[in-house]
Amino acid sequence: MGVFARAFRRAGLPVRMSEGFNPRPRFSLPAPLAVGVEGLDEVLELDLAESAPPQELVARLAKELPEGVELTRAEQLEPGVKARVESVRYRVHGDLPLGAVERCAAREELRVSRRDGRELDVRPYLQRVGTCAGGCEFETRVTGQGTARPAEIVAALCDGDAELPRHLSLVRTAVNLHGPQ
Repeated sequence: MGVFARAFRRAGLPVRMSEGFNPRPRFSLPAPLAVGVEGLDEVLELDLAESAPPQELVARLAKELPEGVELTRAEQLEPGVKARVESVRYRVHGDLPLGAVERCAAREELRVSRRDGRELDVRPYLQRVGTCAGGCEFETRVTGQGTARPAEIVAALCDGDAELPRHLSLVRTAVNLHGPQ
């Protein structure tokens, strides 16, 4: 977050600031990443004090972002409209148990234990799961009632094995928003 706050300031963008003793630029991540998960295609929502062409924002910010952080595009939303996440896509790298993806895709119910001790069926949130080179890919639905955490889907893939997921790496490859993009 600090990287972006500095880049906004250096680029001289008309970012709306929070009020109070220590004002900060108003921006957010509609789908924050979990610790230990790499993100390749993330969404950042920026609140501007005045309108600016999206292409100009991309050009000005690109000059101020550090190596490895790339801004690919910008869109302008109507005033008062917030980005709503529809689904997120992940890739799991590493050796999964033999047949794990097929078993997971075939099940009508995928029960996992949450950290608070409650059980949750993550199947209604799992839109798609399939194999890919070096592991698997899956997409989860985000609803007003919540979503499945990526670690919960990985646990379901590993038949509830709590130790095995530590040997896998997880990369979020896309955040899909509601409406036209």
